[in-house]
Amino acid sequence: MVKSQESGYKDTKQNMNSLHKLAFQYPLLLFCFILFLSPLYLSAAAPLSKPSNTNHAMTLVNKACSQRTNNTSCIKYLKSNPKIMAAAATSKPLDFPLVTLQSAVDQAKNTHAYISKHMTAKLSPQAIEAYNSCKTYWGDAASGLEFHLKTIKKDKGPNDTSDYDLKVTLDHGTICANALADARIQDPEIGNGLDNAWLAVGAVNSWGR
Repeated sequence: MVKSQESGYKDTKQNMNSLHKLAFQYPLLLFCFILFLSPLYLSAAAPLSKPSNTNHAMTLVNKACSQRTNNTSCIKYLKSNPKIMAAAATSKPLDFPLVTLQSAVDQAKNTHAYISKHMTAKLSPQAIEAYNSCKTYWGDAASGLEFHLKTIKKDKGPNDTSDYDLKVTLDHGTICANALADARIQDPEIGNGLDNAWLAVGAVNSWGR
């Protein structure tokens, strides 16, 4: 009878030990199972990377600059502007000319603001007269380019006279350059502003051809 009780006690103890081992092993197995599945889940859930549009953007930039005599400068200018390159990479064809023309508007406004701040009483009367003329010319250029930008945006693309209209408008900047030359004034800031504005306008005019 005693042996039977001892045997039952041992069996019970063994069963309890087995339950304790199982209780310990189950969370460990569950953790390993989750750890095994997590890479598969993350791989399935991760969004697919979009193909690069760099080639598309460069193709558009090269096309826009292909008819420019200063082709290298044109490409360099467009590539230096992140907004222009981002617009060139989109699937919306009108984004590129609008953003490029906006850069010409911004350049004209910046040049006009520079001239306004640069005019001081320390300048010679001839220089003051030249800068006064430039302030007017660049103000006209900025407002004119902005008007054409709004027109192109409203018409959803350049019209038959856009090429001519943009050139005539930016000629105000060229007249300023001539006035400075007559006064024997060299101002790199205004010169660079004019060059960059022409590069942008030239790219827009070449884009639709």
